[in-house]
Amino acid sequence: MKLHQIIGNTTKKILLWSLLLLVVLSPLPLGSNRPEFWNVICFITATLGLLSLTQIKDFPLYNTPTKIAAAFCFATVIFIWLQTQQIYLPWQNSIWSKIEISLPVTASRSITIHPYLTFDALTKYLSYIIVFWCAMVTSRSRQTAWRMIELVAYAGLLYATYGIIEYFTGNSKILWHEKWAYHNSLTSVFVNRNTYATFTGMVALCATSVLWRLSYRLDGRPLRSVLFSERRLFWRLYLMSLCLISNLAALFLTHSRGGFLATAFGFTVFIGIVLAKQKRISLSFLLGLIAVIIILSFSIIFSGEVTFARLASTSFETSIRDDVYGSILEGVWASPILGWGFGTFEESFQAFVSEKLGVYNWDKAHNTYLEVIFELGIIFGCFFFMPFILICQQFTRAVVNKRRKYMLPALGISILGLSAVHALVDFSHQIPAIAIFFSWIMGVTLTHSNPKKR
Repeated sequence: MKLHQIIGNTTKKILLWSLLLLVVLSPLPLGSNRPEFWNVICFITATLGLLSLTQIKDFPLYNTPTKIAAAFCFATVIFIWLQTQQIYLPWQNSIWSKIEISLPVTASRSITIHPYLTFDALTKYLSYIIVFWCAMVTSRSRQTAWRMIELVAYAGLLYATYGIIEYFTGNSKILWHEKWAYHNSLTSVFVNRNTYATFTGMVALCATSVLWRLSYRLDGRPLRSVLFSERRLFWRLYLMSLCLISNLAALFLTHSRGGFLATAFGFTVFIGIVLAKQKRISLSFLLGLIAVIIILSFSIIFSGEVTFARLASTSFETSIRDDVYGSILEGVWASPILGWGFGTFEESFQAFVSEKLGVYNWDKAHNTYLEVIFELGIIFGCFFFMPFILICQQFTRAVVNKRRKYMLPALGISILGLSAVHALVDFSHQIPAIAIFFSWIMGVTLTHSNPKKR
């Protein structure tokens, strides 16, 4: 083997394992949602991005929809950068007149009301794009992709186990930090229960896909051979089942209504695809379906009581979020073209807070779609979400066209569905650890979603 090939293979292995460690360790601690943790992650992702340039020959933008999605991302990045610049546009007059009435006068006359916050949010957005890109580069092999997903599921098992142990032994700490919120709900290493619900839901879907894939190896094999001749397969099946049980139990113990509904939607999509693609009911398929039903039932009985009680008591008519969403729409129409600045929702929303809402600190909109459109304006807010629509289209085409090897696209579309539903009522994907995990799994699954490959 030539020297440049050895260097290339070594670099790819370093890139793969560094990226995997980033995904696995980013929840430690507090979902990396602190400046000191985020600065380290930003440096790591920048380094990984430079390393990935050595793998440019494996350029994974193999079809038109993916290239169009990249173009939308590029346009959004350029616009966010322009928001931080001190340039004059005619539309800015109404923006600054509103700001100067509602907030202290700011010296900068950039589009965003806080250039530093916008630039900080831009670095995060770029980091997630780099994670997505590196995931595509390092997961060209289907076997490697599945092995990485399995390893991430094992990490999710550890996080769920820690969370369950902490929950039943006082629920007073998040690692070495004293817990200051959600004392009656499981949050594992995260602060917010809804954030962890998103994380554990995605892990549960990964575990289900791996479990289903491994179960196909049982076809035609007696149980004796699995227990004695194929001990490695048996232990992998056992650990994946344990991972699914623990993560579903942890999900219910978060008492997150949005997390439960979003995960239920993701599972419905995944299982529906698998059922639709089955031409015959094999023993492995039947065993896999029974195992998932048993595990889900056990988790509901064990830990679902409070979650279902909260669902039953939900009243959208009395929810204060209706007023929040109305105020956000008022802000959108006050600056429909330029927005108020990416990453500045907490500061710019003060100009539209009513007296009723003023008693609360609204640092997030609890609806990612409205928040992004509020910050970027209608046009570039839509640009921001277009790549996800195109990725969803790619997953759908792959699932429909592939006669086999459809499991990775099915996993991708189910996690995308989970995320899309939860983003309607929460902000989980604005937490770095969740965004990194999501970007990584989208990259891994999209790489194997070429509908032309059967």
